Amino acid sequence: MLEPRWDGLRIDGKLPSIVSERQADLARPQDFSQGQCVTSVPTPKRNSKLTTLQGGRAVAAVLVVLYHLNGAIFGKPNYYPEQFSPLFRSGDAGVYFFFVLSGFIIAHVHWHQIGASGTALDYLRKRAIRIYPIYWVILAPITLAFFLVPAASRDIALDVWSIASSVLLTPTADPSIISVAWTLRHEVLFYGLFAVLILHRATGLGVLGAWMLGSIVALAWPITGNWGVIFSPLHLLFALGVAAAAIVRRTTLPAPGWILAAGAVGFFAYAIGPQVISPRFLVYGIASTLMIVGLVELERSGRVSAPAPLLLLGDASYAIYLVHLPAMSVGAKVIFKLGLDHTVPAAVIFVGLLGAAVGAGVLAHLLIERPLLALSRPKRTLQPVQAMS
Repeated sequence: MLEPRWDGLRIDGKLPSIVSERQADLARPQDFSQGQCVTSVPTPKRNSKLTTLQGGRAVAAVLVVLYHLNGAIFGKPNYYPEQFSPLFRSGDAGVYFFFVLSGFIIAHVHWHQIGASGTALDYLRKRAIRIYPIYWVILAPITLAFFLVPAASRDIALDVWSIASSVLLTPTADPSIISVAWTLRHEVLFYGLFAVLILHRATGLGVLGAWMLGSIVALAWPITGNWGVIFSPLHLLFALGVAAAAIVRRTTLPAPGWILAAGAVGFFAYAIGPQVISPRFLVYGIASTLMIVGLVELERSGRVSAPAPLLLLGDASYAIYLVHLPAMSVGAKVIFKLGLDHTVPAAVIFVGLLGAAVGAGVLAHLLIERPLLALSRPKRTLQPVQAMS
């Protein structure tokens, strides 16, 4: 959900086309010789727009919304005491898909920057631009609301350190002002450590290897507090994504349709099943890895692509993730204030709140996130053409 953008030109030697900047990131080949980013333009035979990963991002975002709607509005005594459906209890698995996808995208997009220390600042700048602007825009009114209505903040401390931690997304165990931002703390940590790999390949491999080793140890012997965040076992999902990127960059996988099917069946069968295998995040992570490599191989061979509506939801997935809980909360309060809970069937309210949450995220993307990213993008200047003598 969190990757840099560039102007979406096709890389197959054809005319430019308007595509999602996030989609284009996945396919842009770059040459970082001399510490500079120079776009190369090969003519691959296979399709270079990995739109299906944007589609996967959209599905994962909707799963997270369904999970929270099913447990934060339905299943709450002050709203609807009973959950709407047990099928949505595993919607948090969308987060695990996001983590694997983040590992894949960061490794795939920035592979050629590894060891190119001159590009590290540009990498960090793009990461920061992608994460923070819209996050701060959403964070500010929520923080103000917590000051105005302290009861709404619940167990969230509003001292200087806690606010700074939420603003910067430092890897701490403090509750985030935006509750779902706990995942962003892990993302920011991963991005920072990957920057070490860009600065110096051997050092970066050592740092990331030690980080993964610590996460494995924490899987066997759980760690609490801030160190529990820094060495969370969830970081193994980033490693799965990086491994997937390495695989698809080095080889062409046979039977990608079967790989995708195996991942999808495993993911959703585990979601609705008894979940006797643990840890559950790793089961979802392995299934997500299979889905990602299957989708990439199918699309770059020209066999599948994602439809435009799914691409829009994929583009808006970060904004949807940030605003869906406040949007659902406001919507539920309006419904109960108007007494609609007594006259409108619960199923209709469930669908309506789902649409409102997703719709609020799409609007936030179109009206806030996209303009902010456009403003943050460096302006390009046209170089004068020298007259031929």
